[in-house]
Amino acid sequence: MTYSGMDQTSMGHGFVQKLARFYERNRIGKQLQEGLCLLDAAVSHESNTAYHPYDSRMERPFSPPLLSRSRASTPSLTLTRASSDEQWRYGLFQHLENETSIRIPPYRVVISPSTGTEVVIEDPISGEGVKTLGEVWNTLDVRLKYRAVVQLREMLKALRSIKPEEIPQRPIIADRYISRPGTNPKNQKRVYKNNAEFVHILKDSVGAVAYDDDLVRSAVEFVDELTMSRCELVFTHGNLTADNIYVSEWTGDILAIVNWSEAGYYPVYWEFVKAKLSYNDEPYFDRDGAVEMILKPWRIELALMKPAHEMMY
Repeated sequence: MTYSGMDQTSMGHGFVQKLARFYERNRIGKQLQEGLCLLDAAVSHESNTAYHPYDSRMERPFSPPLLSRSRASTPSLTLTRASSDEQWRYGLFQHLENETSIRIPPYRVVISPSTGTEVVIEDPISGEGVKTLGEVWNTLDVRLKYRAVVQLREMLKALRSIKPEEIPQRPIIADRYISRPGTNPKNQKRVYKNNAEFVHILKDSVGAVAYDDDLVRSAVEFVDELTMSRCELVFTHGNLTADNIYVSEWTGDILAIVNWSEAGYYPVYWEFVKAKLSYNDEPYFDRDGAVEMILKPWRIELALMKPAHEMMY
């Protein structure tokens, strides 16, 4: 049986034991035992549990509202002094704003006074009753939480439907695990067409971490197992945290998903993995299982990436 895109028999409890030895040797505390628990659960009873799009604790008190486009369509500008990546970002915002129901922040093109180049920036989100989901998650009632979750799921569904014919692959890899300081800058410009090629680039970046050689080698081996995940590349926000989602604290409506700096085409499990490993100001957002309500869980992939994440951050 396949769970989270990875063959259970090919993983087995041998990887659980190997991960346990990694944590024991690294002496990085009880917090990291979560990764072991995740992998152990994924290769045992959770592999027999069907994925349900909504948590059973969240009742359906009303039908979710239909989402309209972000705002009225706006004309496109021609950027003549922008880098290829900034042109890509501008094209992305134009597409999201004019062609989808995904709520994005106000954005504009500014000219750097020092270089004269054009840069696309997101403007701050503000207003009465406007909060990040991280700020209000613990105070929202179940109805408003459900409303926010359903709208986010619909927006991510729209995001996944974007094809390279509409938004091409990004000129650079802006993902934090590949473009982090200390890694080979050439990695940021490498082309990948599938999960295996992406994981190969990711392995190179993990292997460049300045840390204990044996632990780095073990982390790279875990990351290498991600090549066994049978999944496609999909358009991904890349930094989906409660602090990057703005809502109305009165209605629970999603007002904007911000910080698109790491967006691009990545393996379908990558959004879940990064969302679980990201920091949120409101810890209960993750503890309540909100990430699993919004995104399909990929627990094996999460457990395999966790050692590398702990070394990097």
